[in-house]
Amino acid sequence: MRQTLVFILFSLLTNQSIAQQQRIDSLVHAVEIYPNADSVKVDLYNLIAFEVINTSPDKGRKYAVLGYELAKKINYKNGYARGLNLVGSTFLTMGEYDAALEFYLKSLEVYEQTKYQMGIFITYNNIGELYEKKFQFKEALKYHKKSLALKDKHLRGRHPIMSHVNLGEIYNQLNYLDSAAIHFRKAEQMAKEENRLKSIAHAQTGIGKVYAKQKKYSDALMYLNLANQLWVSLEDYIGMSRVALEKAKISIANRQFDSSKIQVEEAIKYAEKVNANEMKLEGLALQYKTDSTLKDFESAFLSMRKLHKLSSEIFNLAKERQLQNIQAKFEFEESERTQEELIKEKETSLEIVRYQRTIIAGIAVILLLISVIAILFYNQVKKQARLNKILKERNKEVKEKALELQILNDNLEQIIEERTSVIRKKDVKLKEYSFLNAHIVRGPLANILGLTKLLKSEIAEDEKNEMINHLYFSAGKLDDVLTDIKKKLEKGEMIN
Repeated sequence: MRQTLVFILFSLLTNQSIAQQQRIDSLVHAVEIYPNADSVKVDLYNLIAFEVINTSPDKGRKYAVLGYELAKKINYKNGYARGLNLVGSTFLTMGEYDAALEFYLKSLEVYEQTKYQMGIFITYNNIGELYEKKFQFKEALKYHKKSLALKDKHLRGRHPIMSHVNLGEIYNQLNYLDSAAIHFRKAEQMAKEENRLKSIAHAQTGIGKVYAKQKKYSDALMYLNLANQLWVSLEDYIGMSRVALEKAKISIANRQFDSSKIQVEEAIKYAEKVNANEMKLEGLALQYKTDSTLKDFESAFLSMRKLHKLSSEIFNLAKERQLQNIQAKFEFEESERTQEELIKEKETSLEIVRYQRTIIAGIAVILLLISVIAILFYNQVKKQARLNKILKERNKEVKEKALELQILNDNLEQIIEERTSVIRKKDVKLKEYSFLNAHIVRGPLANILGLTKLLKSEIAEDEKNEMINHLYFSAGKLDDVLTDIKKKLEKGEMIN
């Protein structure tokens, strides 16, 4: 949707062949179907206001107000400044210069905050034009020169066409006709390079005025007719009225009063279409002058009456507009205060939300820490339970071992006495065995050893046989002794 609208707007603005009313209707339809309250919608409102300022200032103001109110709401500062600027231009068109200046200065303040050079450039131009209409040419020159200097310094790419047009108008008013012609021709050349029809029409109208003051009427009429063709194609009634007034002045200078009357009537008709009272007054004044010169006193009287009536209406309208301006200013300031209060409330709400979020975040962190601590505590408890279980089992084992030790301790003395008794008995037996070894066994063994020694000596055969018998007897006796000892040892009996 956004890209489609941008394409439509580009087509409308670049296609100069589309009729003015058709372009306005297309823009109004585009803003009505556009669903989003964003910068695109603000730009659409401002574009419609710009297109209808010269044909319907009240309608232009309505869309400009819609634009700057939405821009203020969404904090689109350049769109807001543009809306204020356009409201100022609607007041300028209707000749309410003080109100126009107030809105221009507010717009300039915002543009200077955002440092948007094109916006500052346009506002300088508008303020210069305002002072020009108030015949304060010194102030007008100051602002137009500031805009031109700004364009040369910062805004390269597009020509400062309207700066030259406005400077041309001022120099023309001051009768510095050569300087005026230079600026108008520069503006015409630049506008043709960019194919900006409205700017071309402005420049050619200015050139026509300069030639008229120089009394080069044929050249003046040529440029005014060229400009008028463009104003007609653009359906710009203010431009058409301005050209008709200039042509009427030329006709009066050439004493072509019938032609002058026709031109004045056209100028008044076009001025009435856009409620341009300043041009209507100028037209009625020219009409009165023409009728007086022709000595058509009845028509001159009617023209005078219309002139006085319109002057009274303008005076009353000025007072009414002044009241409306005061009301509009009050509503604007009230809207500003309301917006500021809303912004403050929003900032307060955001601060509260940020504070609440901080608290919630803190609580979340605390809960997380508590959860971590709880998990660690739970794991520690489980670990402690396992350790307690193991410790309980170990205690049970220790108690069982202690019971066993207690039992062993209780029986230890008895066991020691029994074992001591056994050892004593064995000791007695060992002593008996030693005794036997020393006395009972030793005797037969000594006999055997002695007989064996004798057998090794040289003795008679009959003695040797007798010794062998003794030896055999001693060995049998030793065997009997050893067998008896063995049996008694096995039975645990005393050995006598």
